[in-house]
Amino acid sequence: MKNSHLVVLALIALAFFLRAKRRRTGATKLPSKKVEKLPQPKPAPGWTAYREQLAQKESSGKYDARRAGSRYWGRYQLGPNARKVGGAAGVKWAKYKTDHALQDAAVKKWSARLLSEIKANPTLSAAIGKTLHGQKVTAALLVAMDHLTGRAALMKWARTGKTTKDGNGIENLSYAQPFAKFDLSDLERATT
Repeated sequence: MKNSHLVVLALIALAFFLRAKRRRTGATKLPSKKVEKLPQPKPAPGWTAYREQLAQKESSGKYDARRAGSRYWGRYQLGPNARKVGGAAGVKWAKYKTDHALQDAAVKKWSARLLSEIKANPTLSAAIGKTLHGQKVTAALLVAMDHLTGRAALMKWARTGKTTKDGNGIENLSYAQPFAKFDLSDLERATT
């Protein structure tokens, strides 16, 4: 009986020894598979790209764009209130049309104000990230709609899904849809 116990113990020890040896040498390892890296989504374009698209939509990128008698001036077609909020109140057209830095700063301040007010509005802030009236809602989409037709028209769309046209007959939702892809968090951080 002692011999059989010794044989069993010897077999257990041998099995343990062989198992430990395989672990050290990797004999029991499965061949490693190549891990495919999934392509990472590209980050959404930010404020600068948004601003450039806005300029193209509003004036084909021209700083001196203005229809005769129009209250909407320059590259971003800012009206009197937007120019005031943007720091260009009282600036005459002759200076405004040549001051690129002034126009760029004004649209940034104006857009930041719109973004801030949208985020402070319970109805609009709750819509961000959701689908509303068949449209994926982003902050950039709402800012673009607000820029084109104003807050009342934006609220009308948010509540009812009905769109509004600007003075040129452009519908605010169709205008704003290309802007939905932009991430304005860098604009928000720059102004808080």
